[in-house]
Amino acid sequence: MKEEDIIEAVKQFAKQTEARPNYYETHLLPTMEEGERWCLKLGADCFVVRIACLLHDCGYSFLDSWEHHEEAGAAVAKKFLEEQGVPEKIAEQVAMCIRLHDGKVTENDPIECRIVNDADIIAYYKFIGEHVKQWIEGGRTKDKTIAFHINHAKMHWNDLRVKEMKEYAKQYYEEALRYLEAMR
Repeated sequence: MKEEDIIEAVKQFAKQTEARPNYYETHLLPTMEEGERWCLKLGADCFVVRIACLLHDCGYSFLDSWEHHEEAGAAVAKKFLEEQGVPEKIAEQVAMCIRLHDGKVTENDPIECRIVNDADIIAYYKFIGEHVKQWIEGGRTKDKTIAFHINHAKMHWNDLRVKEMKEYAKQYYEEALRYLEAMR
């Protein structure tokens, strides 16, 4: 199977396993777009980055809570990729990126993992309004939603691992915090 065919299969799988309505459009696809931008600039394996960005949150669909979605997602993604005929080495690289993406990645981990982690955070900042809307529509109170996302945004600021990506993310981080503060 060609890389583009695999990417299409991954996109379909990501849509089928999205954590909540419109999550593919408001988070997974923007994360992939950020990942693509940076893998080209930083010389990373774009095939691994694209797949890992699209599947980084697939574990949510197989759990009752947010805890450990990275481990669940890594296992689900690896199995899915192997079923698609993706070489084991690539499937393992993708699984590693997914396993490390939620603040567990370090400066010593492969650049692909750091890009996926940071692309996830940047996409979160850029689409903060959609996340807040979805949470409130899902039944959470406005006050608790705003408080959670303020803390979450600040926590993730410290999780950014690629210097150039953190510099780029700063404007979106500040905009996200201004937006959330204005909603209080």
